[in-house]
Amino acid sequence: MTKHPKIWLWAIMLVPWLSVPFIGKKSIKRFFAASLFITLSIRLESYIAEKRKWWWFYERLFPKARGETPLLWGQYFVGSIWILKYTYGHFFKYLIVNFFTDLFFIFPFSDFLKKLGYFLM
Repeated sequence: MTKHPKIWLWAIMLVPWLSVPFIGKKSIKRFFAASLFITLSIRLESYIAEKRKWWWFYERLFPKARGETPLLWGQYFVGSIWILKYTYGHFFKYLIVNFFTDLFFIFPFSDFLKKLGYFLM
């Protein structure tokens, strides 16, 4: 585990929000509900994963929050708005972009989080 894991957790949650001003107000209004639905769906999946011990998080940003809170409300929520904005109306394009985004999370990014001692898969 790194010396300051909470700094990484804050960065994981807050850095994606720095891109929000570039999305545009119209796109945020348009894709907010869908992104919220995606994030809550992932939240449900992570609840099931914790119960079945598919993965678990060693470190929490807030004591009563789940360990994946920074990931969900940072990169998943904001990332979903970006993906929906640039793939709206092109389902095949959405599938491709989403597939490669998930692939990035599964391999290099999750390895990085494991090295930080953030979670175990």
